[in-house]
Amino acid sequence: KFVDFGIARVMSKESQQLTSTGIAVGTPGYMSPEQFAGDTLDARTDIYSLALVAYHALTGMHAFGSGTTTDHLLARLTQPPRRLTAAKPDIEWPAALQAAFDKSLSADPAQRYSDVLEFARDFTGAVAELPVTTTEEHYLNAIATRRLTPPRTFTPARGVPTMDGAVT
Repeated sequence: KFVDFGIARVMSKESQQLTSTGIAVGTPGYMSPEQFAGDTLDARTDIYSLALVAYHALTGMHAFGSGTTTDHLLARLTQPPRRLTAAKPDIEWPAALQAAFDKSLSADPAQRYSDVLEFARDFTGAVAELPVTTTEEHYLNAIATRRLTPPRTFTPARGVPTMDGAVT
């Protein structure tokens, strides 16, 4: 699960406006091009940011290369995201996963997913195609064999009466 609390705050009923002209709210490394340009924002902005976080979680790298925050911001305006194979060439990335990132990280909001459930469906379906790593296999085996509730054992302390009144 991916969660971003970067702009979480308590808002009064009178103030439901998160951004205004000249003010950008969010973590710059995960902002959409229209967000730092001060353009109109909608759900596609959040999908873009979510895709940046997901890309980073899967590859350990930023989708728009290394460098300063300014370099990243300029790259988001002028370049497509880095191919998954460029970020991690040792992994067999499903074509469907690359397609989901290409669509969700388009600089043009009109080319992105307009519904997060559509992105989630494509993303999770594509991630399911990734080969299982040794670490993941060990984790899945451990989860499958663990007890849901550890067994309870009770040994009364010395000198304490038990439920039947006997003293240990």
